[in-house]
Amino acid sequence: SSSRLSYPTSLWIDEYGKVYLADVNCGVVLFGLNSFASLIYWASSVSYGISGNGQSIFVATSDGSSSIVEIDKSTYQFRVIAGNGTSGYEQLYGGELATQVPLNEPAAISIDRFGNIYTVETEVYVMRMLYRTGVSGSDYYIKNILGNNVEYIGGTPIEGPAEDIRMST
Repeated sequence: SSSRLSYPTSLWIDEYGKVYLADVNCGVVLFGLNSFASLIYWASSVSYGISGNGQSIFVATSDGSSSIVEIDKSTYQFRVIAGNGTSGYEQLYGGELATQVPLNEPAAISIDRFGNIYTVETEVYVMRMLYRTGVSGSDYYIKNILGNNVEYIGGTPIEGPAEDIRMST
C-alpha cells in the first residue's frame, strides 16, 4: 500500500521528532519516526500552514470558510479557534473574538514562546495575531499587526505604522 501527497505546503516537527505535514488536498498527515504515516485530520478545505506547541497542532485552512484549527496532539480532537465561516476582511485593532471575525486565505502560521499565533492572509495582504487574555479561558482574540488589505505593487517603500505597511504576494 502506498500513500500519496497531492500538494504539500508546510511542515512542523514537534519536540519528539514527529513530522506533521499540511497538504492542500490531503489535509494534515502525521509521519512517525518509523516512516509510518497516518492521516490525523482532514477537512474539505485546503490546508496551507501548520505549526504547533507541546499540546496542540495549529492548521491554517483556506476555502469558502477560511479558519485556523487547533488539534489536540493526544486525542486528535479539533476545534476552530479563528474564522467565522465566511471569507472576508475587517480592520482589527484588538479585542475581537477570533471566531467572530472573517479570515481570507490564511496561509502561513507560526507560534511564539508566549503562545501567540501569527498568520498571514494572502488575499487581503495582512498579518494577524491570535492571543489569549487572562480572563478569556480557551478563547482566542485577534488583531491586525501588519498590512491593511492594500497590495504593495512597487515604488517607494512606505514607512510608518505597521497597519499602513503594504504587503504583496
